[in-house]
Order: sequence, then structure tokens, then C-alpha cells
Amino acid sequence: MSWLERAVPRALVLLACMAGYLLFLYPGPVGARDWALAVGALALSVSGRWTPLGASLAQSALLVVTDVFGFAVVVPMKVLACVLLFELAVRRGRGQVAVAAGVLAAVVCAIAAGDAATA
Repeated sequence: MSWLERAVPRALVLLACMAGYLLFLYPGPVGARDWALAVGALALSVSGRWTPLGASLAQSALLVVTDVFGFAVVVPMKVLACVLLFELAVRRGRGQVAVAAGVLAAVVCAIAAGDAATA
């Protein structure tokens, strides 16, 4: 089984979950920039096969951008970041997993602190 045969169903499932959230669960309007960011994050998720650490760190940076600019895709981005972190744990050693998990944890804590400060 080639990598493409495994990547396409996985990407379709993630895309369906993301589209379901944006279409049915997100309470506000969802614009074209939200969809573009979601598709970009999905492409990062697929690229995690070749560079899991780089994709995980890029996903964390994209999560910061998503929160700072108020995009609608914060929740799907967190899910994709967790999927990439799991893929990193499966494919690489503990050191890389610790780095990616630490960066993602810092990003999520910063987002939560920002949400608490504005509430």
C-alpha cells in the first residue's frame, strides 16, 4: 500500500470533520479566509508524513496566527495539531516529541490565558 492510499482517506476524514465543525457547529460567520486556513492546515497535516517535527511546529505557529487574528478555525486547528503530535510520537523519538509537545502546550496555554484576560 503506497503512502497516497493511506494519506487520502485520512485527509478526507479530517476534512469532513473540519467542514462539519465550520458548517454546523461554529456559531458565527465563516469566511473564505477561514476555509483557506483550514485547507492549509490540512495540507500541513498530510505533509507530516515526511517532516513530522517541522509540520507540528508549523501547525503550532499557525494556531497562534489563527487565534491572534480571530479566525473561526481555532478548534479544528487544535485537533489537527494533536493529530500531528500523535503522528510525531509514532514516527520519531522522545526528544522531538518533547519539543513539539512543549511548544504546543505553550501555545495552548497562551491562548487560554488570552481568552481568560478578555473575558
